[in-house]
Formats: sequence, C-alpha cells, structure tokens
Amino acid sequence: TLSYKVITDLLRNELNFQGIVVTDGLDMKGVRNSYPTIGDAEVLALLAGCDILLLPGDLDKVITTIKSAVHSGQIPEKLIDEKCLRVLTLKYSKGLAHFKPLDTDHLYSVLNSPKADAIITQMQKDALTLVRNRSQILPFPEDTTTVLFCIGSLSDSLFLKDLAFHYHIGFMQVPKTVDIKSYPQILNQLASYQNVIVAVLQTSQYLKNQYGVTQEMIDFLSALPKDKLQALVYMGNPYGLEKLGDLASFDAIAVGYQY
Repeated sequence: TLSYKVITDLLRNELNFQGIVVTDGLDMKGVRNSYPTIGDAEVLALLAGCDILLLPGDLDKVITTIKSAVHSGQIPEKLIDEKCLRVLTLKYSKGLAHFKPLDTDHLYSVLNSPKADAIITQMQKDALTLVRNRSQILPFPEDTTTVLFCIGSLSDSLFLKDLAFHYHIGFMQVPKTVDIKSYPQILNQLASYQNVIVAVLQTSQYLKNQYGVTQEMIDFLSALPKDKLQALVYMGNPYGLEKLGDLASFDAIAVGYQY
C-alpha cells in the first residue's frame, strides 16, 4: 500500500496497469502501528501511487493533512489531478453522472433471485478443496459401513446429523473438549464401522484463537484407530490444519473453509 516501487514502478510502469489502485484497509494495525498520526499513512499511500484510500482515519484530519502536503509541495498537484480524473472517468463509465434512484420495492426478490442462489451454490462447490485423497479412497465404497464423527458443539452438528440420517450412515458427536476418560467407549462404538469421516466444527478464523483448535481435539484425533479408512473434513481457516498435529493417518483431507 505504501510502496512506490510496487504500486508505481511495478504495477503502473512495468505491468502497465491503467485501472484504479485501492489501498488495503488503512485502519489496520500493520499501517497504524508504524504511522499512528492520522494523515501520514494516507499521504504516503497517495505518493506511492494509490488512487482511493480505503478506510482512512478521521476524514477532517486526513483531508487537512493532504491539503497541507499539496500546498507544501510534498504531493504535486498534478498527482491529485491524475487520481481525480481516473476516479471520475470510472464513475462516468458506470453512468454515475446521472443519478437514478434504485427501485427498492422488490429488493428482497432481486437480491435473492434463483440466479443469485445458483451462483452462491456453485461458488461453495468450487471452493471445497480436497487436500489429500490417498489411493483415491474417496468416495468410500457403497458396500462398506461409514460413520460421520463430528467434533464441536451439538448445535453445529444438527444439520450433519440429518445428513448422516439421509445417507444411511452412522453419526457420533463429541465436544471440542472431549475427555480422555470417554475414549474407550467412543473407540468401542467406532469398532463396528469400516470408514470414519471426522468433521471438525466450531473453528475460528484467527491465529490468536489457534483457529479454534484445542489440545483435547489434537489428542483425540491422534487416538483414533489407524486400521480404518479415515477422512478429515475441516470446516474453517485452512491454516488450522497445521495446528491439528500429525494427520498422517487420515487417507483423505478436505477443507470447507466455512461451516
């Protein structure tokens, strides 16, 4: 965002990009920790070659600082003219010079049209990632017994419970803080199935929360029987896979990103 070498030298000059350059969020700590004074980062972003400042600080302070930078010669007025022309040209190309109020009478049906639903469904299908499928074990043979084993809260598991019932496979569920004392009973129940699908739910998007992975979860996954075909379905940030310990025993791993 603040790099002249990247935005102007590389993007504009070397790659000949002629479109609008928008900054990263200027309210983020990465920028604010280095430039805590409101306006400083915004001036540097403009000088780097950015056209639109995304989520700047207090606008009165930012505009005042930019004006001062122009008057002092730090920012050439020609640079501001170029950015304004670029943004105005884009607005005109989209017909924004002629205001036309939106029709909100049928807003819900327009935003939730069958076409929109179909696009969302396709996006979700395309987003699923099969990270591993050792010896092409997926899909499991229809003549084998399979259990869907959910790790997470019961409320998160209810839909998957219905799904297991629909496909006539077993269903089991334990909390993220599964107690080691319950292992014998759980492993005994798993003994009657040939295939185990483990779905990790109730995750987090954030590293500070270890992506929702608990030590109990790691210990439990390592205790699962190694003599069965096993698939892991992780519903969350894919970086969370690194926190789950040794996953070598899982023949298949899939990431769903969002529950």
